[in-house]
Amino acid sequence: MKREIYFDNAATTRPYEEVIRAANRMMTQYYNPSAIYGPAIEVSKQIEGVRRRILHAISAEKGNVIFTSGGTEASNSVIRSMPKSSKIVTTCYEHSATLHSVRAMEAQGCGVAIVPARDGEVRSEDILDSVDEATSLVSVMQVNNETGHIIDIERLGKEIKKKNPKTKFHVDAVQSFMKLPIDAEASQIDFLSISGHKIHGLKGCGALYARQVEKIKPILAGGGQEMGLRSGTENTVGIVALGKAVELGEREPAENGKKLQSLRERFVEKVSGIPNAQINSPMDGAAHILNISFLGVPSEILLHSLEAERIYVSSGSACSSKKKGSHVLEALGLSEEARKTAIRFSFSALNCLEEIEEAIPIIERAVRDIRKITKYKG
Repeated sequence: MKREIYFDNAATTRPYEEVIRAANRMMTQYYNPSAIYGPAIEVSKQIEGVRRRILHAISAEKGNVIFTSGGTEASNSVIRSMPKSSKIVTTCYEHSATLHSVRAMEAQGCGVAIVPARDGEVRSEDILDSVDEATSLVSVMQVNNETGHIIDIERLGKEIKKKNPKTKFHVDAVQSFMKLPIDAEASQIDFLSISGHKIHGLKGCGALYARQVEKIKPILAGGGQEMGLRSGTENTVGIVALGKAVELGEREPAENGKKLQSLRERFVEKVSGIPNAQINSPMDGAAHILNISFLGVPSEILLHSLEAERIYVSSGSACSSKKKGSHVLEALGLSEEARKTAIRFSFSALNCLEEIEEAIPIIERAVRDIRKITKYKG
């Protein structure tokens, strides 16, 4: 049997072996962290240790960390906490968790500004132009989950506060946490969303950094866990796994970054030899995400052809891949043909150059065979 080649790391990552071992150990420490006897207190201390580790990872000197079920809940918690008499600014290519939450707030009377793309990218100056005295929140992705576009959050955060010091700044860091440097103080970040399974942790656990936790409205009522902001017994296994994933990610960030960049550069070099392969990601985008349209080759057909060879990719965000089309690619102005034929390849430090060398000829052959069927004449 051929070995699996997994190029869908923006959807989810394979947990590190150390993470799995940490999770297994925590499964035997079944005590409720809200209890007041010794073993339960030890579990509670481990949770607090993970909070401190995340704060350190984003260079946050103030604020706290609230554990959530993932990035979607974290972003929802921020957006739905804003005053309904205020205005929220976001962009056209955000994750559906953000866009749907913003639309829900709009339906309740909140003002909304969704910044469009210009010349194929979302620009910081256009985001700033939408900020006014009524703006309570600016919510942006640091790294777009489909194309890898990067927004300079440090510059943007500083400029937002200059324009309106009362405006809160929320960063969706699901695709950037542990991949790009994040300095919550320098970027003047008020809220930041992360997801464990994007960094080799477990699914079902994420976190929300809040500079002022009192600005968050509880979504769940109950026993008052997580500073009263997320009631319910803590997901101790997921939290400890998240902490271990952050610990491992902090060990060799520069080396991991160089590896991802080399993988991306080699993939681009090799795929450029395939006729009418259109790279949709910016060359200065995040190293782990590469969006490519193979014109004349419907993405779903190519995806399943590669699946038959045990090469796993996606046709866009995992949260929207079963729906028709990508709102991100449409917002960035790609043609219908490019949108229909787009494939996202996404890498992690667990990938290697040998996988790319093995995968490219298979991709090239699949593209050629499908074009024969579709009678593409490009």
